[in-house]
Amino acid sequence: MLTITPRALDIIQRVTAHPTTMPMAGVRIAADEGLDAPLQVRAVSGPQPGDHTLERQGGRLYVGPDAAQRLEDGELDAETCAGHRVQFIVRAAS
Repeated sequence: MLTITPRALDIIQRVTAHPTTMPMAGVRIAADEGLDAPLQVRAVSGPQPGDHTLERQGGRLYVGPDAAQRLEDGELDAETCAGHRVQFIVRAAS
């Protein structure tokens, strides 16, 4: 099962709690072009059909079915890069 670090949860909560978002807004991780495609992370207004939903302390993470297998035993973390860009990182769970 995918775990979420406190840093990643904080970013997800910020997206979810933004006043202009829809009630089911969250962050979605999916591979748009199949199992071997790179994973994409986007703010979304809600889940897509077949998404797995992880909700923690008001933060919602949607994981597309194609990405769920790849993330199953991982840990989702986040870091802030130059220009205040957020980068999500998946590591093997310890």
